[in-house]
Amino acid sequence: MIHLAQDVFNKHYLYIENTREDWKPDATKNLDMEVLNHIFRVIIQNHDTEQYIPEFMALIDVQHEDGGWGNYTDEIESHVRVTAFSTQMLLRFNSSFEDRFPQADSAIEKGINYLLRNQKPDGTWYDVNWGLYDAISVSTGTLMFAEILPSVPESIKAIVGEPFRRGIEFVVSTQGEDGGWVYKEKYETPVCVTAHLLQKTLGYEHGVAASQKAINYLINSQDPEGHYDGTNIDHTCDSIRALMLASELLNDFSANETIEKGIRWLFDNRNDDDGWGDFAGDESNFLINCDGMDTMLKYIRYVKVRETCLASLQ
Repeated sequence: MIHLAQDVFNKHYLYIENTREDWKPDATKNLDMEVLNHIFRVIIQNHDTEQYIPEFMALIDVQHEDGGWGNYTDEIESHVRVTAFSTQMLLRFNSSFEDRFPQADSAIEKGINYLLRNQKPDGTWYDVNWGLYDAISVSTGTLMFAEILPSVPESIKAIVGEPFRRGIEFVVSTQGEDGGWVYKEKYETPVCVTAHLLQKTLGYEHGVAASQKAINYLINSQDPEGHYDGTNIDHTCDSIRALMLASELLNDFSANETIEKGIRWLFDNRNDDDGWGDFAGDESNFLINCDGMDTMLKYIRYVKVRETCLASLQ
């Protein structure tokens, strides 16, 4: 299926290329930062950052003086989750070059300091627009990238280790007995939250047991047809991506049947334009198509990693 995955990806990536002037960050436009960061994630995953340097530099231009970003490019108020997401994209962007962009590192440090100032004593973050675990997941993920990416300046690495551990220790300590996470005060589906948090526990030295419980939760939560949360495309992509990453990092491919079933379901539930909506059958939208593109690229990588691993055992 990797050839089909590549074909689907190529079709949607062409749209990103052809509309770059429309989505380039600009403080005079009302552009949704959630969509922009999804685009940047696809570009990074496609190892294409060199072709989009002006767009990443424009992301720096819409950063606020306090180090944060707004939910829209013309919003003057900063928020935790979008700041974490934007900082993470700049971290990954700048780490893709041998010669780092100083202005990007400066923006990264400002973004991380914004996150550190807004971390609660218990290790959590609050974002009025998102649930507790959504804010924690992206924030801890950003701190984790800052800590593990080899070329990140030491001035940044030195300040992220302890805040990351406080955040991830809260995550591990609040995992449910079934392996999932849920925050009942603000709607978050356990599947989506668990998929996100699983990926963060994989980067924590004491998170092995939590990771395995979360893996089992996602495997057991899949519908027999292959989807999650009642044909929710985003949550299906989230779950499959989390299981693929866990399989690669743990060198354990016991979730392969679940992964293949999910990928097959995504293929079978494309719209006529090869895209996806929020749920199967809904009109395609660009945000969900970006999730689909990211999933297709990671599936291609997963298949190659799995084949290499199995070949080494023969």
